Formats: sequence, structure tokens, C-alpha cells
Amino acid sequence: MVATSEQNDQTKGLENWKYHDDIFPMVAQNRLWNTWKLFEAWLRILQLIALLGVLGVSVVSFPEVMRGLEQLNLYQHAPALTDFQDWLLLAFLPCFVFGGTSGVMLSLICLPASRRRALVVGFGISVATTGWLYVTTAPQNGLGGSFGLTTGMMSAIWVARPMSRALVRLLLPPASRWHIAWLWTADGLRVPGAQRNSS
Repeated sequence: MVATSEQNDQTKGLENWKYHDDIFPMVAQNRLWNTWKLFEAWLRILQLIALLGVLGVSVVSFPEVMRGLEQLNLYQHAPALTDFQDWLLLAFLPCFVFGGTSGVMLSLICLPASRRRALVVGFGISVATTGWLYVTTAPQNGLGGSFGLTTGMMSAIWVARPMSRALVRLLLPPASRWHIAWLWTADGLRVPGAQRNSS
């Protein structure tokens, strides 16, 4: 009887040891998962702050750009230009460049969201910027400037990621592309030439 009870105690002890030995990896995995979720939450907060920063800079700076274009009085320096050339060179193109710069930043800030969502965000920012322009000023070429801003931002968002992917493929070896895989996976694409290490 004594031997049987000792064997039962030893069996229970081994079972308990095996249970605790299996639970440690589970605890470690939970901690890693919680750490990742916390990091992801902070990343979302920083992403939101960056988006608000782009919105703030765009809203504040674009009216100043329009005022600067009007104060330069470039028409006196280009008397041979037609009305369309005036509109194109003196209103549309500067605002197109301004919007394109903002669009490139938005396209990368919005990762890992898809490009379509980035376009929606960019369109909303361009509408807010244009609305603030007309609230604060009465620009002579407001329509051309607003059209240039929106067109530049949408175009830049559309082409920024393909150009970034092409640059990454040119500069980085395949094994290093997993660190920035969001450039591909955000738009439902496969990371080219890169394979996960199964170990």
C-alpha cells in the first residue's frame, strides 16, 4: 500500500511537472503577443498624429502658397503667355507640386492600409484644405490652385507605392524585403523574391 501511494504521488508529480513545463511557452507566447499588440497600438497612435500633422501643414501652408503666387505678380514677367499658359504655369503646376509632396507622405504614412484607403484620406485632406482656403482668403486663382492640389495629391498617392517598391527591389536583397513587406501586402501583393524562413 505504501509503495502504491508513493508511485501515485510520483505519477502526479510528473504530470504536474509536465503541465508546468508546457505552460511556460504558452505564457511566453502570450507576453510576446501582448507586447506586439501594445507596439501596434502605439504605431496606430503615431500614424494618426502623422496624418493630423500632414493635414495641419497642408491647411496652414496652402493659403500661404496661393498668396505668395499672387504677390509674385508673375504676369508682368511673362507677357507672351496665353490665358491657359498663365493658369497652367502660375496656378496649377505650383499647387500640383505642393499636393504631390503631401501625397507621397500620405501614401507611406497610411501603411499598412490599402492604396484605395489612402486615396480616400488624401481626397478628404484636399477638400479640407480647399475649404479652409476659401474661408480664410479670396484667391484669384483658387479654382486652378485647388484643382492642382487635388490632382497632385491623388496622382502622388497612386504612383508613390509602385515607385517605392521598384526602388526597394533595386536597392535591397530579397531576404531584407520582409522588414518592409507592408509595401506589398498592403495592396494585396506578394513580396517578390523573398521567402520566409520556416525555422
